[in-house]
Parts: sequence; C-alpha cells; structure tokens
Amino acid sequence: MEKYGRDNWGRLTPEVVMRHLAKLRTLFPELRVYFYQTLIDKLVANDFTDEEFIEAYKHVISGCAYPPTIAHFIQFQGKKVRTDGYGMTADEISILYDRIHDN
Repeated sequence: MEKYGRDNWGRLTPEVVMRHLAKLRTLFPELRVYFYQTLIDKLVANDFTDEEFIEAYKHVISGCAYPPTIAHFIQFQGKKVRTDGYGMTADEISILYDRIHDN
C-alpha cells in the first residue's frame, strides 16, 4: 500500500479508508493483504468519496454474503440513501414538494 501517496487517493482520505479497513480486517481476519490493496485500487478507480466508502462499508458489514468481495463494496456506490422515516430519498421529497406546490 506504500504506492498510495496523498495525491493518489482521489476523493478519498487515507485516514478514513485505513480506519475502516482496520475494522474490516478485525471482522474478517482471513482476507489477504492483496484484497485490501485491490479494494483501494478499485475505490480510487471508481472515484469513491469518503462518504460513499463509509456507506458501502456499513452495507457490507450489515448485510453482505460471507466473506465480502470487492464487488460488494463497488456495487454499492451511488445507491440512494433514505433521508426520512417514510422511506423517501431527498430527490423523491423534492419531486413531491414540486408536485404539491405546482397545483
């Protein structure tokens, strides 16, 4: 992982990624070092943000098949996050608001 300098992390913060990978390693000690190296490569290549990575991490920890794969993280990018107790996204709320106020 030494090849990743601060300029090579894209929109990710190395400290955030490493903190979560350390937790992941504790939960899944059988995963090899190359898993983490490849995961970082794919996170950077897919232009993940810290927030997207953290959400993907939470998704993998709480509901993926065992053991996790890199695809479990990458496929979660861009999923809509629910913003209220009624199961609506911010976009859906905005559309509903516009419909109500257009009448």
